[in-house]
Amino acid sequence: MRWEITQSTEETSGEMFESWLDPQMPGPPPHVHPNSEESFEVLEGSLDVFKDGTWTRLGTGETATVPPGAPHTLKNASDETAKITGPLSAVFKTLALVGKGLRFKL
Repeated sequence: MRWEITQSTEETSGEMFESWLDPQMPGPPPHVHPNSEESFEVLEGSLDVFKDGTWTRLGTGETATVPPGAPHTLKNASDETAKITGPLSAVFKTLALVGKGLRFKL
């Protein structure tokens, strides 16, 4: 999974990220964010999101929101790259302070 800060803090008030999931990418292990909500919007391709004990496939333009404390994960089970966006969690807000162009892989 590649994460990249593609817009400056000034452009989004430091609130948004974009991520690319390569084809057949399994994503992170199931995890929780005890104090923060996490949400995703699919910009290109499809994204499989696991929450409430169920996998759901999202297509372009669809969104998912995971409440604080809910176990979840995501993956790209398709043969095409998926591009997603969403609000930054507290961890990624810290990284966004570094600025536009920051890239890292999980």
